[in-house]
Amino acid sequence: MTNEARKNKDQAARRLPEQDDEAPRIILPTPGGTRPSEEPATQVVEVDPPAPAAELSVGDILNGFRFTGGDLPEMVARAAPLLNLAHALRAGQNPPSVAELRRELTGAARRYEAALAAAGTLPDQARAAHYVVCATLDDVIRNTDWGSEWAVEGLVSTFHHDVLGGDKVFALLDHFQQTPRNNRDLLLLIYLCLSLGFEGRARVSSRGLAELALVRENLFRTLRTQFDIVERDLSPQWRGEDAAHSPIRAGLLFWLVSGTGVLVLLTVFIVYTSLLNHAADATLARLSVLPPDGPPSLFLPEPPAPEPEPEQVIVPAPAPESPPPTPPIDEFVAFLQPEVDEGLVRLLRAEDAVLVRIANNGAFGSGSATIEDAFLDVFDRIGQALAAETFDVTVLGHTDNVGIRAAPFPNNYFLSQARASAVRDLLLPYVEEQRISIDGIGPDRPIATNDTEAGREANRRTEILVIEPGARVPDSLLTEGLPNPDGLPAPVEALQ
Repeated sequence: MTNEARKNKDQAARRLPEQDDEAPRIILPTPGGTRPSEEPATQVVEVDPPAPAAELSVGDILNGFRFTGGDLPEMVARAAPLLNLAHALRAGQNPPSVAELRRELTGAARRYEAALAAAGTLPDQARAAHYVVCATLDDVIRNTDWGSEWAVEGLVSTFHHDVLGGDKVFALLDHFQQTPRNNRDLLLLIYLCLSLGFEGRARVSSRGLAELALVRENLFRTLRTQFDIVERDLSPQWRGEDAAHSPIRAGLLFWLVSGTGVLVLLTVFIVYTSLLNHAADATLARLSVLPPDGPPSLFLPEPPAPEPEPEQVIVPAPAPESPPPTPPIDEFVAFLQPEVDEGLVRLLRAEDAVLVRIANNGAFGSGSATIEDAFLDVFDRIGQALAAETFDVTVLGHTDNVGIRAAPFPNNYFLSQARASAVRDLLLPYVEEQRISIDGIGPDRPIATNDTEAGREANRRTEILVIEPGARVPDSLLTEGLPNPDGLPAPVEALQ
């Protein structure tokens, strides 16, 4: 190519859009065009449209490319023609001659290697930079429609005897990124290669593009700190007017009075609710001692049978006597004997009624009406015993005398009622709903002193009263453990 032709190509170079006047400018050859003269910003300069990339040879793209308008590291500036060619090959439609391309790239790669040595670049950085540029060109060419022939003899295998297809680029990035201050020029070159088309092993991975974008983003953040890059404002006049603030005072008095009124009403509500709960404790305590003391009984005396008219009865020979049937209440007691032996429950019997007492040792959490999982088997066994016969059942809930003021239980009566209801729900699969009832006793029937922790633990209990239909419940059974007027224990048989 003559000097006059080269001069014409340089004059026909076109300038790409830049961020500001001091940023680097990329100049691409524009055959047949003219370089616009330096004119004021208000003057419009007409420029001939650039020629299609297909009209440019590989040599034209390599030799007609240069940077102007800013300082770049020598390592990056010398690699600019090769990177420009990689971009042109990646975006081009018409394939070049592979033989010509290999010849031009081999020569350009040798010149780049010599330029790095002449610039005094450290040997390890120079080898890494040369490898990255060669790997980028190989990766771009191999993944074009016409690049299958390039895989036979690429730049990396020619200069670096590496047949892994450029996978070493990511290893070099990890190595030099550990000391970015000393290797920022090389990191900038790798960032440009990743941005201009190098993908490497990420090209065949299902998430390769996302992983490559993350690597490029992290590298960009590193370069920002090393080159002191500061983000510029999108608009030079984005600040608004510095006007004085004029607060809105309309309706301020209304909202102040309304807020104060709401606060006063809320305070009154909280105070009256607390007083009501306190008064309810005393009322419920008086109600609990009113008759009847025990649960209601459905016992009705049977009317006397009419006397039959005397008639002559032929008495047959007496049949052998069969053993009398076992009373249902005895079978209930025998069924729960294993739980009694293990100390899980205590059975108290008086006539045809049995009181099943379950200690609270862990059955319910503090202030809770939810039965712990460890006690579900005990209540399941009690339900099986009740299902064998027809009994009338009452679940009694007891607490100690320590007050409670936590939602959803305003006092101990509500807590004992909730615990009795929880036990009833476990027994409903075994007992008809109309035969089971609940009663929240609260702290009114202690079986031990509430002055000690052990006594309060004994008083926190759940009891199940089991009676045969029509039977009466002796008062001694319900007051077992309570001191009677004579100071003696109640006459109840403890089956344990």
